[in-house]
Amino acid sequence: MAKTIFEEMGGTYVRQGDYLLPCLSLLAKKENKPVGVWGHRHLRYLKQHRKVLYTNLLTSCKLNSYLANIDAQAEDMFLRLVEQMAEQAISDIAMIDAGKVVPSRTVFPVTLVERGTT
Repeated sequence: MAKTIFEEMGGTYVRQGDYLLPCLSLLAKKENKPVGVWGHRHLRYLKQHRKVLYTNLLTSCKLNSYLANIDAQAEDMFLRLVEQMAEQAISDIAMIDAGKVVPSRTVFPVTLVERGTT
């Protein structure tokens, strides 16, 4: 009888009654990196829109590390964006105080209301 691809790659079978079942085991090395809110959102996206990629990552035991990586990247982007917006707000307030820009309600309503310039 010809060997199957599974047997050629070193796999073995166990006889259970009349059936030959492959001896399968999970990898011993398991990474449990924390996955935050951005990783969970990406997981939901994968399950809904990229089912093949989700299944491939899940069956290859790479899903958790992939989501942790996505979460770290998204968190870095978010923090950079917040920092840039804060810098922009500071420069906008400085220009308003200097009289170079006329304040409008649509640009920065919270800051203008707090400062009493509206």
